[in-house]
Amino acid sequence: MTVRTTKTFTRPSTTVAWYAFPKVVRDHIQTTYTDPGLRVSRAVTTTEDGLTRTIETIWKDRESLDTYLQDALCKQMFRQRRAYNKAAGITVASNTLEEDADSE
Repeated sequence: MTVRTTKTFTRPSTTVAWYAFPKVVRDHIQTTYTDPGLRVSRAVTTTEDGLTRTIETIWKDRESLDTYLQDALCKQMFRQRRAYNKAAGITVASNTLEEDADSE
């Protein structure tokens, strides 16, 4: 059963930069999760006014997502992102939905 995660970030103005994953983390996610098919897809959309960004990720299954969430390098990045967002006034809303393959 696939798992869809959605994170919506809202910033106070377009002069506030979005948090960007460091290259080492992006490369690690690519080789550890995307290339082997554990992270099935990732889509990023931004509203027309540039204030809200939504990241939707589909994971192969709950185990794949849980492994990612417990990954030491990713956990470090999550802490850094939370601290950056708090300091920059960026709010975050999250949602996780397990999907039955037959329901799509």
